[in-house]
Amino acid sequence: NDGVLGPEADFLPSTAPIGYIPPKPPVGLRVSGNDQSIDLTWRNEDEGVSRIEIYRGSTKDFELNASTLLATVSKPDSTYEDPDVTEGTWYYYRLIAVDIEQHQSTPSRMAVSRTVSTDAEFTTGVYYYPWYKDEPARWRDYIRNYTIPRQPPMLGHYDSEDFEVVQQHLDWMEIYGIDFLVSSWGGEEFMEDTVLKDYILPRITNSPLKFSVYYESAKLADENWNIIIDAEKEAELLDDITYLADTYFDHPNYLNVGNRPVLFIYLSGIYAGDYVDAFARIRSAMMAKGHDLFLVGDEGSWGEFSAEHAQFIDAISPYIVLPKRSHGDFANHGDFFADLTMLALQMEEITQSQGKFAIPNVNPGFNSNAIGKGMVFPRQIAPWAEITSFLESYIKVLRPFVDPQQRMIMITSWNEWYEDTQIEPTVITPPTSIDNSESGSYYTQGIIYEGYGYQYLEVVDELLSDGVSNVSNKNAGIDNSDKTFKLFPNPSKGYLNIYATANQTIASFEIYDVTGHLIMSRHVQKKQFTIQTMGLLPGIYFIKINTPDNYVIEKVIIE
Repeated sequence: NDGVLGPEADFLPSTAPIGYIPPKPPVGLRVSGNDQSIDLTWRNEDEGVSRIEIYRGSTKDFELNASTLLATVSKPDSTYEDPDVTEGTWYYYRLIAVDIEQHQSTPSRMAVSRTVSTDAEFTTGVYYYPWYKDEPARWRDYIRNYTIPRQPPMLGHYDSEDFEVVQQHLDWMEIYGIDFLVSSWGGEEFMEDTVLKDYILPRITNSPLKFSVYYESAKLADENWNIIIDAEKEAELLDDITYLADTYFDHPNYLNVGNRPVLFIYLSGIYAGDYVDAFARIRSAMMAKGHDLFLVGDEGSWGEFSAEHAQFIDAISPYIVLPKRSHGDFANHGDFFADLTMLALQMEEITQSQGKFAIPNVNPGFNSNAIGKGMVFPRQIAPWAEITSFLESYIKVLRPFVDPQQRMIMITSWNEWYEDTQIEPTVITPPTSIDNSESGSYYTQGIIYEGYGYQYLEVVDELLSDGVSNVSNKNAGIDNSDKTFKLFPNPSKGYLNIYATANQTIASFEIYDVTGHLIMSRHVQKKQFTIQTMGLLPGIYFIKINTPDNYVIEKVIIE
């Protein structure tokens, strides 16, 4: 019929009758390694499918035949646990759908995984943005400011130059198992430097948290967003890194790998020109000052890694990875997670071949419509899924790619509200897809958003940390170091953090006023959690914390 065969297409033999349309292959394949097995989840696209054939190989070019057929799953099932695995071995998976007439679909996308110790703790970092002012212009253009109802930070439209804000951020990080922050830095003359130097450092000094710097290479870009390292740009880089070394690298809480100060570099993947030799000279200059730089590069964010380009850095950690994902589409509607595993494997192969290591990066979603960039990637993997499902899936899929020695993983981000990648707590609101634009959905694109409270921090705590071991014995406002439970801040100004210092689970709690009236109660079944107290009148209250075997009563002051 005069059809045109594309340059990358080919004819395939088929035994199906003329006019027959084969079944669609499964999509949304997610594979995630656990301690002793690998879990597979997928989405069945075709109603006429009777079963799914699961194939497994030991290399990415394995053939799909009887010897590699792992299992057959009857529809409507869309999950499978592969228990026959060897620790540390990579396994490659593809699926084929078979209809009731025994015709097969084309294979699904390939995905890869291996086992991982999920009980061992990960070293978890977050990108931190200290650029907010309590001014309308600074807090106008973020998606949740336009939803109906609005979904602002739990701390309100805060000022980054506020010790109480910084302290609360650090407290939340400790409680929920975050080990270090990487603070955005665009130059010593900017607010980010002032906040880091004058507000974060005084509060982080007595904390177990570490910090590093995220060098914002956008400051080096030309009007076309090219970063060409020439003599002038090298001099600017040297001046900036010298300042960072003199100001931060010797701080006891600065992040080190093998006694080497860690510097994260944004947009390193688009460096061009004389960047390799330039950084060799910069390293020599820092060595003369006693600092053996450990550079972490933002490479491969858009789905391509280059071994040649990565030679000037010590580790790879892409800021955000969105391979082959359609704008506005749900991850489960395509092959985002399958493609993500293959990209993560490529990143590991490149770093290992050069004696380096990879630091996988996860994120909860993305929406930059409020700042005009027009990119939207939902926080749910499907319209019906939980609001945290994208982050949960991202972490589970990428945990097997964490370096087994360093065990480092990054999260984009703590508080990049303009692109809606933050995990910082919000106020709690009902779900909505309505915004205050003329169409009612310009910002949300019809996708559900809700004020999620602490849900993302709870996901991080559950999947990347054992939680309690990361919490400092320091607390704000009350000396309860000898007690089974810790409460802070006390007095409370909108929230109250509670966690068990012993190996206990808090089953429930009740809050009473001074007359003995029950004000609030909740079943929790957690080791730590946060109560919002913004709706309580100022005064003295008593909280009863119940465990399966006992209870304690503490006095709380609400301001």
